[in-house]
Formats: sequence, structure tokens, C-alpha cells
Amino acid sequence: MEDVLISQETVKLANEKGFNEYTSRMKSLYVILEDLWEQDHHNGNDFLMYAKDEIITSEESPSHPGVKFKCLGRRPTQSILQKWLRDEHQIDVWVEKFPDDERYFPQSPQLKLLNGIGTFFNYEEALEVILQMALTVIKQK
Repeated sequence: MEDVLISQETVKLANEKGFNEYTSRMKSLYVILEDLWEQDHHNGNDFLMYAKDEIITSEESPSHPGVKFKCLGRRPTQSILQKWLRDEHQIDVWVEKFPDDERYFPQSPQLKLLNGIGTFFNYEEALEVILQMALTVIKQK
């Protein structure tokens, strides 16, 4: 079990629901707005430096002066989003491991109809699913 960054899909949903927390453990996400081609100075061939609609993180932040991009928001870890859901919306989410088994089951007393979402062989995947479910019940800001 490790604290991983939430998926891009979850970032988008969290931002729509008003998530705007900041911590140094977060990374910003950018979308490239148009293709940027560069010429290889060694052989004269063009290569695609950035592709339109490509998503990159702040670690890969576009430093080329010709690239056009926009920030999609910050990308928190699962535990940061989990804490925000608990503190700001009183929605508790967690993952339980089946005894004597390698499967994980997402849990939340505030979310109804958890039956049918399945079990997971990966803790982080199970947590991502329950985080997304919790975000869907929050009224849009």
C-alpha cells in the first residue's frame, strides 16, 4: 500500500466538485493545446515534441517557448483527496482487505449501493474507485 497520485479522471471530477487544496506533494497537470514540431539539428528531420491533447505533469512542464498549454489543476495523492472528502463533505471512504484473501473491497457508510462495484486485487485501485464514487454524490460547485 502506497500513497499514489489520483488518476486524471479523478482530478477532473474533484476540480468540478470544488477541490482546491494545495500541498507540496501535489503535481500540476497541463494539457497541450496544439502539436509542436521541432527539427532535429543532427539529421534535419522533424519530430513531434508535444502532441495536442497530451497530458503532462509539472515535472514535465513545457519549457519550450513555442508550446501552448493550459493548466488542468493540481493532482493530489489519494490520501489528500480522502481527507478532503472527510473534512469538507463528511464522506468517509476506506478499503478493507478480505481475511485470508488477496482482494480489497471499497467501503463508505455514507454511500449507498456499494454492492456490485466489485472487489479488487490492488488496494490503490479499490481506493480510486471509492474516491470517484464519493465525488459523484457531491453537488457541483
